[in-house]
Amino acid sequence: MIESALFNSAVPYRVYGGLRFFERAEIKHALAYLRLLENPNDDTSFIRVVNFPPRGIGARSIESLQDAARNAGCSLHDAVSAVPGKAGANLGAFVAMLDVLREQTQGQNLRGIISQMLESSGLIEHYRNEKEGADRIENLDELINAAESFVTQEGFGRDAVALPLDEQGQPLTQSPASQGLDPDQPILDAPLNGVLDADTGETLSPLAAFLTHAALEAGDNQAQAGQDAVQLMTVHASKGWSSMACSSVAWKKACFRTKTR
Repeated sequence: MIESALFNSAVPYRVYGGLRFFERAEIKHALAYLRLLENPNDDTSFIRVVNFPPRGIGARSIESLQDAARNAGCSLHDAVSAVPGKAGANLGAFVAMLDVLREQTQGQNLRGIISQMLESSGLIEHYRNEKEGADRIENLDELINAAESFVTQEGFGRDAVALPLDEQGQPLTQSPASQGLDPDQPILDAPLNGVLDADTGETLSPLAAFLTHAALEAGDNQAQAGQDAVQLMTVHASKGWSSMACSSVAWKKACFRTKTR
């Protein structure tokens, strides 16, 4: 993908007439699910996908959950059990789905985790039923490729365990060897060395490192006005710009003829 290649190479670029890849709604939904696998207590991601695809959790249910979390001083995830009735049951089903998904993806590489998440979350099925869902599914497939390209470039190895868990089911932040695990497990191409987070000093797993990368990509990294940068535009958008340019030229010619008469 051109955008990923430019970003990974630290080449400034600007997108005209469309959204950047990591700003697309379907990509944001997918990343929110991945963040919840990495950190169940991410309230922002929880709110984004708790009812997407729709699962009968409305605004009133979310308000009740937020009130329960506020009163208990805990995350939305941890407050689900305090919500009664049907709302609590629907919220509990969502949390249970995430817990099962986390167990299913234990020991998998990043490609496997994302593929499993897209199916188990219902995102793929949801977009299959949308009129223009094929394009969104294509973007989600590209997310898998971008993630695999990232971990390879960062030196993890394409089959490195993306979400290693300790005996308590919590994500590891160190290499398997440092945790007393066998670094020669068949699922690994190479030991998981991790990427050092410059802000926290922690060693990130491939999944955590990719989510950090995606957050930066979705932030303010687009080239600023006046900065030398690669200019990106879709073919569809370019047709619109061409039409505008032609109209502008025609308008100027018409004005010139009017003035000279």
